[in-house]
Amino acid sequence: MNILRGRGKWSGIMLFAGLMAMILSCGGSAEFAGGDTAETQAAYAPVAAATAAPASAMEDGAGAGGVDQAIVEVEKAAVAQAAAAPTAAPAPASGLASDAANGSGTAPQTAAPQSGRRMIVEARLSLEVERIDPAARQVARIAVERGGWVESTQLYGEGGYRSATVAVRAPAERLDEAMEALRALGRTLDESTGSTDVTDRLIDNAARLKAWRAQEERLIVLLENAASVADIVEVEKRIAEVRADIEQVEATQRSLNNRVATALITVNLQLPGRFAADPPSGSLSLSAADPDSIADSIAARAAGLNGYIGQRAEYMEGRSRVIELAVYVRSGDLAGLMDYAGGLGDVRDRQFNAVGAPPADDAPNARLTITVSANVEVGASLQLEAADPVGAAAELRARAASGGGFTESYRETMEDDELRVRMELAVKPAELRGLLDYAATLGEPVYSELNMAGEQSNDDAPSARLTVSVMPPTGFPWGLFAAVIVGSVAVSVAIAAGIVWLVSARGRAYARRIGLNDDDGDGTD
Repeated sequence: MNILRGRGKWSGIMLFAGLMAMILSCGGSAEFAGGDTAETQAAYAPVAAATAAPASAMEDGAGAGGVDQAIVEVEKAAVAQAAAAPTAAPAPASGLASDAANGSGTAPQTAAPQSGRRMIVEARLSLEVERIDPAARQVARIAVERGGWVESTQLYGEGGYRSATVAVRAPAERLDEAMEALRALGRTLDESTGSTDVTDRLIDNAARLKAWRAQEERLIVLLENAASVADIVEVEKRIAEVRADIEQVEATQRSLNNRVATALITVNLQLPGRFAADPPSGSLSLSAADPDSIADSIAARAAGLNGYIGQRAEYMEGRSRVIELAVYVRSGDLAGLMDYAGGLGDVRDRQFNAVGAPPADDAPNARLTITVSANVEVGASLQLEAADPVGAAAELRARAASGGGFTESYRETMEDDELRVRMELAVKPAELRGLLDYAATLGEPVYSELNMAGEQSNDDAPSARLTVSVMPPTGFPWGLFAAVIVGSVAVSVAIAAGIVWLVSARGRAYARRIGLNDDDGDGTD
């Protein structure tokens, strides 16, 4: 066992000594050779000095800590290398500018034309255009034709309230050309251009990548010469961490380079005189017997005025059908359309909004919001007593179904040890009164109410609601009444008997007292 331990110790010492010798002999020359300038070699000189520690100290560290100590030494060398890296952009005549033409044959990622600086350029442009949607498409076309693309497009509002924001990217060297083409789309309201210098970030990231890649290579050598499974696991764990750092910085470098290569242009589009003379708008709320026919009449009238329906929504509000329309017509036709629609039903609410003078164009950009709801409120409620609540409810449901209705809800409950049924039936308005009459043949109606407010719709839909509650017959409580009578008689007899007994007892007592006082028998004291 001691022999094995000794072998493990000496193998670790020999491995670490061999690694340090390799770093001293070829690592430094490999790092600083291959076309680097004299300034870069001078900047990385401290790394060679840091790795040139005495061989005896390395052997002591390897013997004491094994692979863990070797990893620590490799990380120290990487930190020293990153700290010694250049952090500022060199002058155009040397450094990065000269690296593009060195013997390596490839230009570094941080190489910049002439000035040596890498800039992220962003521009903003606000335009007043006649039509929003075609202008937004032209902005996208201008960017694509110059080798760029559209990052995002946002359209807001409708009609006279339409606006848009389009963000595009174009090659940085063609920014002026793209801006000139965009200005030609309309009247320029606002324009700005800004830039951010990312040269130092790119150089710093490049130095970190160089140090981490060197660290990864040295860790791979450690992995190939690891003496135990535990050493392999430890080295692989550290390699995975280094590679994650490398991938993160590489992603950052790609993003920065892409942003440097292409300029971001944000274009805001709006209509002329948007805030000074908005088109008029209005809202109208109607109630009518047939909302569908009213909505169709309004749509036909708008089409005759060269307008259109921008939106139509239909839904149920309780038992009432509601239709909402967003109608767009010319500004001069808005008031007339409101008068026409108001004459088709009962007006519940009407509003007309106008800000400034109406636009002079002939476009249908005035919006009228119309809500048409049915004014029919047909319904009934019924409380019915029947010997068989479930059977009576079933017959009533069957009668409603035969007339084109259906059961909306059904529930059976026990109250005071009695079964009760509650249900809601949807039936045709014309069938409602007949159902109430039919229910009277199934039991005894306790309560009945019929509501036929408003005009009856011409449609044949089951739009009326019948709420029914069926319970067993209560009747007169004869048993309780008899019990009360019998109890009352018994109490009265008991009270009378008590009075008689009390009177007779007092009479006997009085007689005894008289007999005691009449000693001579003559009846006197």
